[in-house]
Amino acid sequence: MNRSDMFDLHAHTNYSDGECTPAQLLVRAAEKGITHLAITDHDNQDAMTALKDQRQTQHESRISPVRLIPGIEFSTRWDNIDIHVLALNHDVEAEPVKALLRRQAEARLERNAEIYAKLGKAGVELPKVNFNRRCEQLGRVHIAEQIVAVGRAKNVQQAFKRFLGKRGRAYVSANWVELDEVLDAIKGSAGSAVLAHPLKYQLSRSKTKRLIAAFSEQGGDGLEVISGKQVQTQTEMLVSLAAEHGLKASLGSDFHAPNRPWSELGSAGYLPKACEPIWEQW
Repeated sequence: MNRSDMFDLHAHTNYSDGECTPAQLLVRAAEKGITHLAITDHDNQDAMTALKDQRQTQHESRISPVRLIPGIEFSTRWDNIDIHVLALNHDVEAEPVKALLRRQAEARLERNAEIYAKLGKAGVELPKVNFNRRCEQLGRVHIAEQIVAVGRAKNVQQAFKRFLGKRGRAYVSANWVELDEVLDAIKGSAGSAVLAHPLKYQLSRSKTKRLIAAFSEQGGDGLEVISGKQVQTQTEMLVSLAAEHGLKASLGSDFHAPNRPWSELGSAGYLPKACEPIWEQW
């Protein structure tokens, strides 16, 4: 790997809450100069399967020079707080990760069913959905879009405030797997476990430090020190915390859709020279 290589190790497709297909994402990554990309859809790796199937065609072989890194963004719990952990460069066929994905899928299906039931009691009637559909994994963002479509909210943000957020009438806490189990599954699948966007959980500075310390103590490998476009002081703080707790550094855009410059592919740029990149252990 060369210093000029550009990594983006956090991006989403329409197999979770992104807008682009896997093939479209690869094309866009190449256009943005990305050399190494991780598709990290929420609690699934179906995009990897789709791309593997497409690579059998001549068309796919011409799509992109980007090296694809296996990835998943796992939802989990720490100290009763929802946090996200990235599995990177893992064995996609390993049973520990596949078993965890099955458990997470069940948890998501159960939560969705409860949300729809609560919405019904609140007088919000939505079209029936297939909770078992494989593509475009149904999440709260999709449900929020349905609420907007039937005229019960002006936008997704209002749908969360009225119905789906913690104070909303249809809020349901998901039964995600605990942090130690997620880390064990990733390690058992020869992957690297990275704490995603540590500043997006809206924790106090002291609690953010406790989270990073606990993540390291429980066997985490890396810290996402840059998430999309962020101010230099935030990067410096996270780089320092990564070094303090013996964590490698990672970065990613957290890309979901075009026309969002703060999370465009490649917006995280390059790691500071003082960092130890997570990919050095691959």
